[in-house]
Amino acid sequence: AWWNTNPSVFHHNGSYHMYYTSNIVCEAGRRAGMCPHSGWEGPVETTGPHTGLLYAHSPDGVKWQKPSLGLFSAPPNHSKANNIVLANAALGNGVFYDTNSGLFRQFGHSVCEAASEMETAHARHGGTLAVSSSADGISNWTQCTSAATMDCEGDTTNNALWDGDAQRYFAFTRIDNGGASAKTLGTRREARSVSADFRTWSKAEEVLHGEADYEAYAAVPFKPPVGARPGFYLGLGMFYNITAGGSTAWNTSADRGKVYCELLRSTTYGANWTRLAPGQPFIPHGGAG
Repeated sequence: AWWNTNPSVFHHNGSYHMYYTSNIVCEAGRRAGMCPHSGWEGPVETTGPHTGLLYAHSPDGVKWQKPSLGLFSAPPNHSKANNIVLANAALGNGVFYDTNSGLFRQFGHSVCEAASEMETAHARHGGTLAVSSSADGISNWTQCTSAATMDCEGDTTNNALWDGDAQRYFAFTRIDNGGASAKTLGTRREARSVSADFRTWSKAEEVLHGEADYEAYAAVPFKPPVGARPGFYLGLGMFYNITAGGSTAWNTSADRGKVYCELLRSTTYGANWTRLAPGQPFIPHGGAG
C-alpha cells in the first residue's frame, strides 16, 4: 500500500536511516495497488507476513540501499533476502534513535500479538498500539509493551521522540472525533501522549485539527537539535481533503482525495500547533505520474 508507507527518517552515526511500512503479501481480492509492488504478477500469495516494517540506509539522504537482512521469509520466492525488520507491523509504525537510552525505539501498531490475532486486535479501539526497542534498529526488538492506554485509532503516521528539556517521551498519533465538532473541524484529529519511560503512556489528548472537509490526517514533529528554546518544534501537517466541494483552505473541487502538506509550529512540546500558512503547501505535489 504505497500511499501509506509512513516513512520515518533520521541521521545517526554518519548515515541516514529510513523505516517504512508496506504490505508484504497480495491477499485474495486485493487490487494491484494493495500488493507489495507495482509489477506484481500472480499467483496471489496468502502465506507469509501480511505487512512489515522495512529498512533502508543512505550516506547522503539521496541514494538509498535496501539491505538483505535475512530475518523473515516473504513472497514471491519465500526467501529471506529482503529488508523486513518487523513482520505484521501493520501500516504506520515509526522509528527514532533515542539519545536518552541509546536504543532504537519503535511506536505503532502492535507486533506483540500473534499474526492470527491482528485483525481481532485491530477491531478493539486502541488495542493495537504498542512500543518496542532494539539495540541495533534491525533485530531483537524487545520490551514490547502495549500502548492501548493512549486510546487512539493509530491509523496514521505514528511518531515518537525523546525531549531532553522536558525529560519526557512524546508520541503523536491519530484520534477520531465524530461528535458535533466534526461538522466544522473534521473527524480525523492528531493527538499526543506522554511517557516518562517509553512504557507507560497517558491517554492521548487532541493537539491539532483541520476543517470539516480538510481533516488533520497526521503531524510529523521535528525538534531542532540545538539552539532552540525548550518546547519549540516545527512540524509537517498532513491534511486530507474529503469532499467534492473542496475546503475553505483549498477551494478546488478537484482536490478530493488528495493530502496536502503544511508547515506547523509548536512552542508547547507539541501540545498544540499553529498552521503557519493555512492552505499553502509547504511541500507541493509532484507532477502527474
